[in-house]
Amino acid sequence: MIRMAPRRLLALLVLTCGGLLYAETPATVAVPPAPKMPAFSLRLDDEDIAVLEKWYAEHKAWEEKLTPEQKASQQSSIKYRESTMDMMKAARLPRSTDGYSWQQAAEQRKLDAHIIEQLSRDKIAYGKSVNQSFEPYRESPVFITSDSLLNGFHVLFEDTFHEYELRQVPELRKNLETVLTQIRENLKKSPFPPTDTAPGWRLAQIVVGPALALLGTPLDFFDADVRDEIQAQVSKIKTAAVGELPAWLGAPTNELPFLDYRFCKPVGFYAADPKLTDYFRAVRWLQMVPFRADRDVELAAIGLLGYGADQKWQLGEYFRTYSALLGPTDNPGLPEASSDFSNLLRNHTDETWASKMRRSEGWLLRHDLTDDERKRLLSENKLPPKAQELLAKIQFKIIPGYLLPDTVLFQKTVDAQHEPEGLLVAAMLGSSYARNHLKQVTPAQFDSAMAESFPKPLRGEPEREPSLYDEYLNVLRAQFVPPANDAPAFMRSEAWQAKSCQAALSGWSQMRHSFTLQSVISIRSGGISIDTPGFVEPNPEFFSRLADLVETTRRLLNGKRERWDALAATARRLEALSHKQLRQQPWTRTEVDFITHYDGSLAYIMGLIGPVPNDAPRWAEVYRNQPKDYGLAVGVGRPRIIYVLYPWNGMEILCQGSVMSYYEYHSKERLTDAEWKQLLDSPQAPAQPDWLQPYLAK
Repeated sequence: MIRMAPRRLLALLVLTCGGLLYAETPATVAVPPAPKMPAFSLRLDDEDIAVLEKWYAEHKAWEEKLTPEQKASQQSSIKYRESTMDMMKAARLPRSTDGYSWQQAAEQRKLDAHIIEQLSRDKIAYGKSVNQSFEPYRESPVFITSDSLLNGFHVLFEDTFHEYELRQVPELRKNLETVLTQIRENLKKSPFPPTDTAPGWRLAQIVVGPALALLGTPLDFFDADVRDEIQAQVSKIKTAAVGELPAWLGAPTNELPFLDYRFCKPVGFYAADPKLTDYFRAVRWLQMVPFRADRDVELAAIGLLGYGADQKWQLGEYFRTYSALLGPTDNPGLPEASSDFSNLLRNHTDETWASKMRRSEGWLLRHDLTDDERKRLLSENKLPPKAQELLAKIQFKIIPGYLLPDTVLFQKTVDAQHEPEGLLVAAMLGSSYARNHLKQVTPAQFDSAMAESFPKPLRGEPEREPSLYDEYLNVLRAQFVPPANDAPAFMRSEAWQAKSCQAALSGWSQMRHSFTLQSVISIRSGGISIDTPGFVEPNPEFFSRLADLVETTRRLLNGKRERWDALAATARRLEALSHKQLRQQPWTRTEVDFITHYDGSLAYIMGLIGPVPNDAPRWAEVYRNQPKDYGLAVGVGRPRIIYVLYPWNGMEILCQGSVMSYYEYHSKERLTDAEWKQLLDSPQAPAQPDWLQPYLAK
């Protein structure tokens, strides 16, 4: 679509039409001379418009003094004066002197009666769906929502993270092959008898083998006696259809009744890229298989892997970036195994390899034994009671999942025998509306789950560096910051609070979609147009926090630099504009151009220049009830238009923007984005949540 700044367009039309008008043949009827068109600049700033409006008033007064015959001879001059005024109105916000009414504007837009009724009551209403969130900004006046820029962040983040994950595919294969090769070398020099270390080495290959085979490592890289089992596991991982426990993990327990191979089905952007499809399967497999500390063979296996990784440590950067993005893990992983079991294979004693590992100094330090207990263990070769109890609870994963704050809250809710729901996240972020509309728990039960999930840190306890995900949640919290005193009254209404919940949960579900592989889930065992400048959602705190988050993201993920720069600049500009708007100050010429072309800026940030794709829907699973075999699915559908009556200079101005559509429902199936989009377009499409329904026009 060709776009032209509205004031330049007005100037062009005035100059063109004015030249034609004043080149007309003089009328035969004697007429007093009309006021002449004043000189003005091509850019048409506010001073120029004031001069033109003065000319308009003088021209109208001249017209009123004409006789009927004189008026008839001056019709082209009169029509030109009217068309000039119409174009000037289009280059600025409406004024009371224009005879503007939002009802008349709604009628011109052909809004139906339900939307008009909703606007009269709530001052906001939701319109039809569109393919992308920048499309509603092609018609003005506009209302630039936090939702739209947040969606731009997510599209850019997923594009950048997709590229990052592609770079990880060869890195993971190279590092895991290096670790296994180093173990072979270590075992050749080990003072421990092969009968002691062989079972652990075999298990290490059986666990790492399927991941490497999926990443392209040939089977002859592994010992001959494990190749058939590796191939069998690869087949089950690719089929992703059963839940069973391999014999080499022993008998089922309450903590590990089976491995759910269905989790190995690639979803999200991993499903659309052949390289990432097998990478997803490989990482998911390494997240699933535990190495339990109270089982000698499993502990020996992770000890061998940790010792090998310690000597050939190239996995550090791999884990370091994910930790910076997501925070703490749910289990100790290969980095912790490397730290706990370094140098243990060098010195042989009478005890077994696994027994010696349990007395590792690194292990003991990490598991918070007292100095006396640690000394007694090292001198008497006997586990103190506290360490013995820990063994039954501790398990390693080669690649652990990351424990997100919302996952912790969901798990505490599940542990209290309640079903999780999306509003828990909005309530956690500070929404009183969400807390009061929870269906599965009472507000008191929510408060209890919060206290258990996020206990107050002990005095003197060091604080963990916030992850990018922590910073992201802090951006979403800005949706629930009380509006400024001079903000419009509708921003204190329940309708706006519901809109804020939808914005936060739509963003959250998109972030969980991007991190669908890394995060733990809770488990129960066009043409030339004249545009009018508009408004910005007056939430400067949100735009400020988002700009800070962009800086962190740009530092962690190397890619799409120009688009990240554009997003940071846009967020900072919207922060400044929202402050200015709250003070009721008029836009400058440059600010009008920025607002007018926000749709193009957002499209560039999202990487969507050209035909508009229909690919906005995103789906993620955030909780799984294994006994009943269903999950809590959350996602976004297509963006929707939001209409807003914004109060300005004693009037209500009808303007429009975009919001994302949030969904949550129980699902037995795990869906790819393409399958989710197909479901949304079918008669079986889930409805949006009950708490949002009162504010959706029928």
